[in-house]
Amino acid sequence: MNRKASRAIVIQSLYAWAFNEKNTKELIQEIESLHDITGINDFIIDSITKCIDNIEEIDAMITKHSLNWDFERLAP
Repeated sequence: MNRKASRAIVIQSLYAWAFNEKNTKELIQEIESLHDITGINDFIIDSITKCIDNIEEIDAMITKHSLNWDFERLAP
């Protein structure tokens, strides 16, 4: 799988996580079955894990740089 396809899967997975907040292992298993992928590459796993583990810091950075926008108005 190329890097572009991997990034697309990461974004789709994080969007799905925003609604379900499954743990990382469940999310990765769901991705494998949904996309019919065996052995998801390390880039996907690392990206999803790091984003979920650091979500509070990421949200704080978005809030800081979103001038004239309430964080709640931003889409998940």
